[in-house]
Amino acid sequence: MRIEIISKGKNSIKFKIWNEDLTLGNLIREGLMVDERVIGAGVVEIHPLERSVTIHVALKSGDLKTIICDGARKAEELLRKIRGEVEKALKETS
Repeated sequence: MRIEIISKGKNSIKFKIWNEDLTLGNLIREGLMVDERVIGAGVVEIHPLERSVTIHVALKSGDLKTIICDGARKAEELLRKIRGEVEKALKETS
C-alpha cells in the first residue's frame, strides 16, 4: 500500500491509495461520513486494473490528519465488529 496526496486545501484533501480497491475506499468513506466535522467523502476507482482508489474528503472544520485517522479507526472498528459477528455465527452453526 502506498498513499499519494493528489491535492490538499484548508478543508479538503484528495488522496490515492495504491494496491487497494473500492472495498477499502468505501470502508474509509463510511468511517468518515459518521463524523459531524465531515461535509462529504467520495471514493473513485479510475480503472479496476489500476489497483488504486481515490478518496476525496471535504470538512466543515478541524484538522485533516486527525479526521482522516479517526475515519480509518472507525473503519477498523467496523471490521472488528464484522469479524466478531462472523465468528459468532460460525460457532452457532458448529
